[in-house]
Amino acid sequence: MKTLDDFGLTGSLVALVTPMDDRGSIDLDAWDRLLDWHAESGTRGVVVGGTTGESATLSAEERNELLERALGRIGDRCRVVAGTGAASTAAAVEQSVRAARCGAHAVLVVTPYYNRPPQRGLVAHYRAVADACEAPVILYNVPGRTAVDLDPRTTIELCRHDRIIGIKEAVSDMQRVRRLADAGIGVLSGDDPTAREAIRNGARGVISVAANVAPGRFAAMCEAALAGTRLPMPPMPNWLRCIRFSARRPTRYPPSGCSARWAGSAPVSGFRWCRWTGRTTRPVERWSARCPTDENSTGERRFPPRHPYSASWPCCR
Repeated sequence: MKTLDDFGLTGSLVALVTPMDDRGSIDLDAWDRLLDWHAESGTRGVVVGGTTGESATLSAEERNELLERALGRIGDRCRVVAGTGAASTAAAVEQSVRAARCGAHAVLVVTPYYNRPPQRGLVAHYRAVADACEAPVILYNVPGRTAVDLDPRTTIELCRHDRIIGIKEAVSDMQRVRRLADAGIGVLSGDDPTAREAIRNGARGVISVAANVAPGRFAAMCEAALAGTRLPMPPMPNWLRCIRFSARRPTRYPPSGCSARWAGSAPVSGFRWCRWTGRTTRPVERWSARCPTDENSTGERRFPPRHPYSASWPCCR
């Protein structure tokens, strides 16, 4: 049975945001900068078109373009994983086969959401994907979002398939992580706050959301945890504290696109709504930000709000 280690899918992997411009189109220049930043920061792999990348708002053509560009840009420096899950088995198979043909190093397949299939239905679903797809398959269990829980016994059964190499477990239950690890299953944490503890209980790394803004720190944390050591952590910078707020607030979809297209904000009569403070702020041209891509940066500059991939992180003044 092959596992995550056999394919270099360990350590800190990031579930990438999808950069958008103010017209709702993919910002490919920003995408390239984002990819380079992660490759240079020690990120072991990137997930393209996953939940954090707001895959539900992407067309098939956009998914393909993002994946092909990522493979061409950093495919020799990082593992590139394609998010290909869907509520429909046929759609998940189609997306997984397409990603494999593009050259994805693996596919990440979330449990079918909304339908709430039984465990035997999940087995049939994943086997159909793995049988059709030539790329390694990573299961993805996030019951808080999908309303279905992939039981550890089902995971162990599925991982007997030659192409299923592990699971992303977005749960904070360390007993579950330990049970899967003891069974020889490759586990990636999908829960940032408990990622280090998960690695200490046998997980092989994390697919992180917070690594979108602190890739170097997450990479160092994972390396230390995998080595069984502890790193002294410096005080959390103010901009990183925004993660605590954004994790609690649902995304808001403007008419022209999703929240990532507005860098966590939505247009409100010439102002922008800050999802961290929950209130409208000054007009766009009055915003400023500190650059999180350089942790020593202290300067401020004015900008049209974007995500940290474009070296600008929105904060209200």
